[in-house]
Amino acid sequence: MADGRCTVDHLAGFQRPSGSAQVLTCGPDLLLLRNGSERVFAYSGREARVQAVYIFAGRVTHLLESPDRRCIFALCQNDGIYCTSLHQISREPSPTPTEAAPKSPVLVMVPPDACVLKDPGACSFAVLENALVAVARSGTAWRMGFYEVPAGSTGSCKKVEELCIPVLSAGCSSIYGGRDEAVPPVLCCIYPHGAKAKATEDSSSGHLLLEQVLFRLLFGVDAALLSSPTILCGLPDGRLCCLPLRRPGNPEAEGGESRVRVLRHLGQPIAFIGAWGAGGDDRGSSCLLVVGSSGRALLMLAEGEEEGRALEFRERHLSGRVQSACLADGQLFYSTGSDLLAVQLRPSPSGDRPDLWIPSLQPPVTLNVCSLIALSRPTETPAGAVKLFAVSLKGRLLRVTLPQKSPRAHGALSAAQVGQKVRDLLAGIGNVSERVSSLKSCIHLKNDALRNLNQVFNICCLLMPNQRHAGGGPCPVRPISCRVRVKRSCILQQETLFLSCVLQNSSDYILEQGWTLCVQLIYPPYPLTAQGERPTKTYSFPFDKLHPGKNLEVTLPLATESELALPVTVCCSLMYFLQSILGEEECRWAPMSQPSLSQLVKDSGYISLVLDTQTVDWLDCLWVGGPATQGNNTRPSSGSGVDLVQTLLTSSRKAQQQECEGAPLKTLPQRSSEGGPFVASLRVSSDLLKTALQLSGSGPSVSSAVLHWLVSCSPAGENIACEDIPVLSAVCPGGASLRLLAQEVTASDLWADGPITAVEIRIESSSLAELCGLHFAVLRRLQALLKEGVPEAGAARRLKGQSFVQLLQHTETLSKAVQEARGHIALGLGMSSRITEKLLHTYGQLRDSPFLIL
Repeated sequence: MADGRCTVDHLAGFQRPSGSAQVLTCGPDLLLLRNGSERVFAYSGREARVQAVYIFAGRVTHLLESPDRRCIFALCQNDGIYCTSLHQISREPSPTPTEAAPKSPVLVMVPPDACVLKDPGACSFAVLENALVAVARSGTAWRMGFYEVPAGSTGSCKKVEELCIPVLSAGCSSIYGGRDEAVPPVLCCIYPHGAKAKATEDSSSGHLLLEQVLFRLLFGVDAALLSSPTILCGLPDGRLCCLPLRRPGNPEAEGGESRVRVLRHLGQPIAFIGAWGAGGDDRGSSCLLVVGSSGRALLMLAEGEEEGRALEFRERHLSGRVQSACLADGQLFYSTGSDLLAVQLRPSPSGDRPDLWIPSLQPPVTLNVCSLIALSRPTETPAGAVKLFAVSLKGRLLRVTLPQKSPRAHGALSAAQVGQKVRDLLAGIGNVSERVSSLKSCIHLKNDALRNLNQVFNICCLLMPNQRHAGGGPCPVRPISCRVRVKRSCILQQETLFLSCVLQNSSDYILEQGWTLCVQLIYPPYPLTAQGERPTKTYSFPFDKLHPGKNLEVTLPLATESELALPVTVCCSLMYFLQSILGEEECRWAPMSQPSLSQLVKDSGYISLVLDTQTVDWLDCLWVGGPATQGNNTRPSSGSGVDLVQTLLTSSRKAQQQECEGAPLKTLPQRSSEGGPFVASLRVSSDLLKTALQLSGSGPSVSSAVLHWLVSCSPAGENIACEDIPVLSAVCPGGASLRLLAQEVTASDLWADGPITAVEIRIESSSLAELCGLHFAVLRRLQALLKEGVPEAGAARRLKGQSFVQLLQHTETLSKAVQEARGHIALGLGMSSRITEKLLHTYGQLRDSPFLIL
């Protein structure tokens, strides 16, 4: 066995493999390499360069050489099997030493007519002298098809027979988490020693030669007497199946109605099948070796005396997960991705047969070569060294040379040998040190990823109650919240409104780098579309770190005063991209491991946690304390009564659409006209407001407290002194002046039990459109206050039935008048000044509602 010293030479560099890779030795000087793309590279060892590039129709997933070594067969994913000739490259003259620059590779475009077998489901195949065996997955069965290859490997193959092997419903697929389908079946053809059509074991086609006794014990007497080639198939579910190609009664007919027999179940996907034995080419291999992808190795050999030998199965576990393996001259080489290992299969000194499982056998020897994903069949150099070719994870073609043990293992070493041994040991120490540094860096990165993932998981669990209350209703605990306020600023002599979003971290966790605060503005649709689509804008604010108890404030534009559309829904959320700490595959798997988080993880690989959803309306945008006074109401000199009626009806129509479709109201641009100021009022029970606002007798009056509550979220609302203020002057975003009045009144017309004390909220504005928006904003605040669940303020009161009926009839009369005016506008009929004045009077009566909110 090799003693752990090896030499690695870099031959060529290719694109990083996308999936599996394969390197194939075709003679002493030609290598074929695939890297998961549609290209196959032919590398000449004699010229030390890439000699040709074959370009196929799709990604090449499997590659084999024909038995006569004149053609190559390539399996293209979701397409079929192609065959192309190597004749042109093998006869290309080698460059002379006087050539200054190397030749460019020959590009060979494989035509579509080179497809010999069209089968999109094919995932593996084997090539015999004049036949082809392909395995495909079809629903709940594996299809094994036998095809006759035409002479010269040109034209389509003729199907001879097709057999089906059922897929196991429960087995390795559950043990390995459903990853078996990524491992293709392993196919090889086994010949008995002395067969007419035998294939030598050094062929790259993967055919094996077994001694007669072992062949008979494995595949039966009939197959041995007929010298029948036998297909050995290792399935991803762990079954090792065999199928003789000849059967009694028709010895020359290949295929037929042969039955598939399961030799062994390995319990894990099969990665490699090989044979070796002390008999060599004189008697054939005396043992058959099967290796699973998780390290389980199975040796099948004939045990006992010469005349009474019996089949014996022996198992052992190899260290690490097997990505690629090869076998030659009694040594098994396999790569785990992190190291290249060698296992000795030669007979022990006490025995006369190969035995991998004797207690005195040493464990696998590490060769200190990492990141190998594909190995070629080893060959022996004239100097007695073992040479194999490999493909690294980064796409490099490497040559690994392993010197054999010296025959004088216990003899004295010369000075040159001692120096070489010292250099080899120092090189090995350097390789180990480099691997240790690489592993330390990898462990450090994984620890950081696990720490960040644990912190993200804790924050997700902390905010899970927010997600259950995201659709509405109060959330009792908000450890991480976002507060929104409106601010005003003058930019280029134009008043502009901004949104100030303050992210408050009241939890015990630090929001590390990777979190992003996302603010989505959902504007009202105008005009309302049939699909109910609403224009939106989304702003993202990544931040580095937010400690517990700290706040983060961001500012974003809402709109200029001339372009403002209200109300605007503001949705604040926290986002975290999982791909920053996990790979793409783990990112897709993460929600499956925790079903409670599946609703938070989106298809793009990020977590979205809703914090708060608020609505910004006209009350939020008022500038309280502006120049408006009781006697300073704007009365522009331009406009007409028809403009007023159009504004009134448009506002009413949009309010009804809001109630029917659930869409918020979008106000019109400011329309001022003669006839202002415009007034709207509503009345609310004083006991209800005292209970809802939790007012005490020592504070300001109920009317003053209501005014403070309505404008508390406006840009200048915090600057208003907490004192009795019956009237507040303000300026709307469009520039129109308004007044908010609140006074306590007595309502006695509708109640049989006596008068009721109420607060009348009155809105006076010089703009009809903005009056509509303010009226609905006040109603929305009162509705939200009632939804929070106000306790009973007192005993139920009795209504005066006759008065209440009269009030309802009067309201219905006003509503019919508005409906008639809307019909005139819809039909395009003119409107007289009398109708205009009547509608304006009706509008005022509707807004000045005598009803009382209890």
